[in-house]
Amino acid sequence: MAILKNTKHEQFAHRVAEGESAEKAYISLGYSKKGAAQSACKLLKTPKVRARVTELKEAIAKQVVEKTGVDGAWVRVRIVEVAERCMQHSPVRDDAGKPVMVKTPTGEIAPAYAFDARGALAALKLLGEDVGMFKAQPASPADPEGPMRVTNNVINFIGAEGMLAAAKALAARVTVDAGNPRLTVFSPD
Repeated sequence: MAILKNTKHEQFAHRVAEGESAEKAYISLGYSKKGAAQSACKLLKTPKVRARVTELKEAIAKQVVEKTGVDGAWVRVRIVEVAERCMQHSPVRDDAGKPVMVKTPTGEIAPAYAFDARGALAALKLLGEDVGMFKAQPASPADPEGPMRVTNNVINFIGAEGMLAAAKALAARVTVDAGNPRLTVFSPD
């Protein structure tokens, strides 16, 4: 898409694409503060401005991927790693690398084990939402094709281990080829 003819609209598109709020971008270009929120929203809904903002956001995202190598596939793999680390059943170790021993409820001395259920569930929920694996009940029985709601009930029902297995299966199909995400075979260990 070409640069917008109206220079203020072009500057507005750039500022919004870079993460500034529409209202703040609108005011910073010399427009009145009175009614700025509504006017900025109206300007942002203009097809040419909306298309330009989308184009600029895509260009910015492409630059970030090129400079950092971080893209959706990279993030997904790291989320799986976080989930696995949070769910590890390994002994807690002290600074010297020796297992920390604790007294169990039965009075036995045993190594302490780490398990971060909250962290694991948070990572798995992020991954599940990203890949669209949650299938919740419709918002209304009268409208079965209506919008779907994602709830923690899905996670609680299948548990962290089930979520991790599903996440690994999905992440195993994602990698990057020449900077473009595509489905392929990948085995995160």
